[in-house]
Amino acid sequence: MSKIFGIKKSKRWVAICLLVVLTLAMGCKKEDDMAYLTVADVSEVIDQKSTINIYIADEANQKIATKEVEIEQLKANDLLQLWVKENQQILQQSSLSVNSIAITQLDVERVIDIQLNDAFVQLFQDVSAEKEYLIMGSFVNTFLAAYDSDKVRITCEKANLELVQKKYGDYLYLYKSSYEEEKIEDTKKLQYDVTSVQQEDGELRLIYPKIIDHSKKEIETKVNEVIEKRIDTIISENNYSTVGLEFEIANIENELLSLVFYGEGYGDEMAYPVRFCYTYNFDMLTGEVLTLEDLMPIEDAVEMMRFGLGYEMEKPMIEKEDFSQYIEMNKPEGMLEELKQFDFREQDTQEQPLGYSYQSGEDIYLVVLVPHALGDYVQVKLNR
Repeated sequence: MSKIFGIKKSKRWVAICLLVVLTLAMGCKKEDDMAYLTVADVSEVIDQKSTINIYIADEANQKIATKEVEIEQLKANDLLQLWVKENQQILQQSSLSVNSIAITQLDVERVIDIQLNDAFVQLFQDVSAEKEYLIMGSFVNTFLAAYDSDKVRITCEKANLELVQKKYGDYLYLYKSSYEEEKIEDTKKLQYDVTSVQQEDGELRLIYPKIIDHSKKEIETKVNEVIEKRIDTIISENNYSTVGLEFEIANIENELLSLVFYGEGYGDEMAYPVRFCYTYNFDMLTGEVLTLEDLMPIEDAVEMMRFGLGYEMEKPMIEKEDFSQYIEMNKPEGMLEELKQFDFREQDTQEQPLGYSYQSGEDIYLVVLVPHALGDYVQVKLNR
């Protein structure tokens, strides 16, 4: 008998009868109305001492470790507190509790549906993707192993469980032992394509990218939402009556997608059209927006830009000497701070960056914003 139903012989008959009744009841219902076998329904208690594996988020070694722990009772909240105790070094707080847990058999898979209080979401505030993986993976693996189940779906009372890595509305399977191992596996499975969307409305002529056929639908949706929101913002914030926009794919190798958008806008109260260029870099494994700091060390970019020897101008509208003089108006510290504010951040898409970056093959490019008299923007390739 599976350890999820680990009950002494004297109690098995009652449990089996209850399971038969519940199973017959489920057979009379559609899947949406399925009666779940909850832990309470089957008296999920182990009377004799036993051992289970608690999975631990080992941040120092960047892996999910295990520890064998003795227990007297297998109850959801007791299991949760054991997990909290063994992971106290990485968890920010421990006021966690299980509101409900239900276990059922769907075809050949044993499934857990668990609802936690909203304190669970707080564990993931301001953490890296790697740390989130360790916390969520250790939690998922602990419950799957203890209840001998194949997958688990986690919800919270009111808080939206959308964290750094992905949306957690679907079922989760056993996590691999490290974030890097998971990334390697995901990279092997990664598939997607980029198509173009053409939108014309009066004087608006927009051509922009759309991600299709991604191996993970939630990532496809996330990236497309970021792109579409930026298109809407360009039009609404600048009061353009005439806009032309097109894009090019600078990089689509491995998990990095770099997109460059070129456009020109004109408003009724403008004396002249304005050229603009902006970029997006996406980690297509997670849908996360990347910035210059993710592509290369900012300090290296400062050195290349400051002395005019470490970059080449692409399709220049001004002489390099004039552009170098413009750059030299910034002190080294000023350039460092400016480059740190390059690129859109996913969390604050309304903020206007001071410039943009993208990658093409092994090369890193900057889009430096300059006055209209100098051409509105200048693209440079850094010589790394």
